[in-house]
Amino acid sequence: SDQPQEGGFYRVRRTGVPIRATRTFHVVQDGVVLTFATPLDADSATDPDNWRLEAWNYRWSEEYGSPEYTRSGEEGRDTLTIHRVMLSKEGKAVFLEIPDIMPTMQFHLIIRGSFTDGTPLENYLHGTIHAVENVSGEQLLDAR
Repeated sequence: SDQPQEGGFYRVRRTGVPIRATRTFHVVQDGVVLTFATPLDADSATDPDNWRLEAWNYRWSEEYGSPEYTRSGEEGRDTLTIHRVMLSKEGKAVFLEIPDIMPTMQFHLIIRGSFTDGTPLENYLHGTIHAVENVSGEQLLDAR
């Protein structure tokens, strides 16, 4: 951005269109639970092929920047296997079962599918996993 101040929202406007974004992201002991503002199509949401999660770390050093490293310390990214996807009853939350989830410096989650009204869903989340919540994904999904 070319904004002179650090961070913040500089322009938000109401469009009247349903929000098509991820609302929350929780890393749990056996995967990830995401919530959406708009219900997802059940067939596309529960297809593991519509979700792809990569994770990587950097090396701390005195130099700026680092190559990407896998959990085993090799250069590159880990692609985490999504074993199954469960959708909440109202269709606004999903649980991605990923038994080997763990804290990582960077993750990139690619999301594909559609909403219940047929609108395509093509989005991604990018961030850091600092901690894993001590709860199962099914428990958290049931609470949604």
